Amino acid sequence: SVIWKAVHRFPFLLDHPPSVGPCSQLTMNGCICVIIVKIIYPCCHGSGFMPQKNFYGGIHLIVNRLCLFLQEPYDFKVRREVWMFGYGSLISPDSPPAGLTKDQKKQIIPYWLKEQAGYRRVWNYRHGPVGINAFGLEKVNDKDNSNTNRDQGNNGDSDGAMNIAGCVYPMDYEKASDLFGYKDEGYELLFVHEDYFEAMHPDFRLPKGIGYVWVCGQPTLKCGNSSSNKCAIMECKRHNPTIDSPILQSYIDTVLQGALRYSTAGRGHVDGMNFAAAILKSTSGWDYPWFNDRLLAGRPWTFLPQYKLIDGLLSTCPTSRNAFVKRLNTAMQCYVEKQPMLEYEKEDTLQWSDMFFANK
Repeated sequence: SVIWKAVHRFPFLLDHPPSVGPCSQLTMNGCICVIIVKIIYPCCHGSGFMPQKNFYGGIHLIVNRLCLFLQEPYDFKVRREVWMFGYGSLISPDSPPAGLTKDQKKQIIPYWLKEQAGYRRVWNYRHGPVGINAFGLEKVNDKDNSNTNRDQGNNGDSDGAMNIAGCVYPMDYEKASDLFGYKDEGYELLFVHEDYFEAMHPDFRLPKGIGYVWVCGQPTLKCGNSSSNKCAIMECKRHNPTIDSPILQSYIDTVLQGALRYSTAGRGHVDGMNFAAAILKSTSGWDYPWFNDRLLAGRPWTFLPQYKLIDGLLSTCPTSRNAFVKRLNTAMQCYVEKQPMLEYEKEDTLQWSDMFFANK
């Protein structure tokens, strides 16, 4: 439990995200695997991303214990563990993947997946049976990833690959296989080399020699047309949000509440806020139906004390602020009287938000 507290108390200044390849891919269909392997060797080493250390005196011993824990040599034959990268609800320590041991839960560490891997995080996972859209990765082709296409537009979105903020953690090999067979069925499994990842803090790094990290990649595509909203194949997942399968505020809250848990003992929990901001800044594709499905959405403080901070980040982040203004209320309708207020607030905070999110 002491190590658990430490890993959720280190600072994320996130002033310098990692610098600017397809990866090995394993397409999962339930428990049946079709292997499509491309070994991609890292083309760049090191990004100079070294956030400053700012630990409080009371947790030095805890930090040292955690660092020693992570520095143990990686040996698959002994541990039978693989390392995974989560970038959605699995970021939250309150909803970790089923099957993690107590020691593995203590090693959920914020990390970057570098843009060199050739992906960006978007809203493109349609869960047909329940009507939700979640985060997925989108492959970026060489044209989209050119220097001329990586600049962000007015809505903060980028056509190119992105540095994606998420978390890494170890998991038993058998449990990881089950994860893709059941809970995260519908994602392509990517094998991404460890050199495509960058630690958010120099004292908390992946053990050396792990090789490839398992990642939930693009959602599976059955119909051959991910831009179609009329696909009736339940197992076809790679589709953008619609009114029947919208972005849900409760899903966003789960992700950001998890990010806010990674904070120092200082007042304000500023570093957790920076981690949450980095997650939003590294997510594209918000301009779709977005439903505020919070419990008692008219009195959000009842069940979500951090709602002001979460809504504040969403309403100011360049990638999400335009869509936030059009977020649907509990009747799945746009706000009438409130929308002008939200527009005014967005314009009023533009200077601050552009400065705050500039280096996230």
